[in-house]
Amino acid sequence: YKTIEDDQQFMSYIALHRIRISDYTYREENNIYGMKGRSPIENPYLWGVLVNTEESIFLDYLIHRRKELLDEDIFSSILQIKHNSLLTNQMLDSMASIYVNNCASKEIKPNFDDIMYAFISSDQTKDKYQIVEALVSYMKSVHIPPKYSKYGNIANGRGLTEAAKSGDVELVQFLLDNGADPAKDDHWSIISAAKYGWYHIAEVLADHGANIHAKNNLVQKMIERNDKNGLVPMGSNKSGRLVLLDKLKSK
Repeated sequence: YKTIEDDQQFMSYIALHRIRISDYTYREENNIYGMKGRSPIENPYLWGVLVNTEESIFLDYLIHRRKELLDEDIFSSILQIKHNSLLTNQMLDSMASIYVNNCASKEIKPNFDDIMYAFISSDQTKDKYQIVEALVSYMKSVHIPPKYSKYGNIANGRGLTEAAKSGDVELVQFLLDNGADPAKDDHWSIISAAKYGWYHIAEVLADHGANIHAKNNLVQKMIERNDKNGLVPMGSNKSGRLVLLDKLKSK
């Protein structure tokens, strides 16, 4: 099919892709993927699988025929796909607009904060900056205020910690540029960066006010542990390690 016209055709197209609906239907026993009270087409896990087929036809059907389905759970599931080529800025804007309208019809506030945090925390390793930047830009364009004082303080700082943990320096810098406070989340952003050997990110966070001596010099202890375990930093992380060690000498 070039387009999907209705739910019956939608279900038949799923069958052509050998996707087992039974795996995405709620069952009382041994349930993993299904969600109680939702039909298969309403199931966020199913939408994640469908978009991972790289078939734009499924997103087109959601946006043009069944836009009322797009809620926080489905939005989050779609963002966590492996192939982000489908998620252009235009597509993200369309999805965000539909999601906001659906929230308005239900008289609830849109929750981009949790949507972006779930995405940043996911195993998806590519294009995180592009997607978060697009969603924040959309929020600004339609005057949706941030949940925690600044657009960069996603999930009250936990978003910055997850970005630091992932090693995505571009995303970390974007969050900082949008007001992220490294002291939030109890200083875990710089500690997590050091723990995973992302010393350049830890350096950037320190330059933006992160307390390098937080939690009884835990950053230094992470560096020492990594050294003991044979972690050899490369490139900017190598120079970042030296900068951090120099900063740690100061009180």
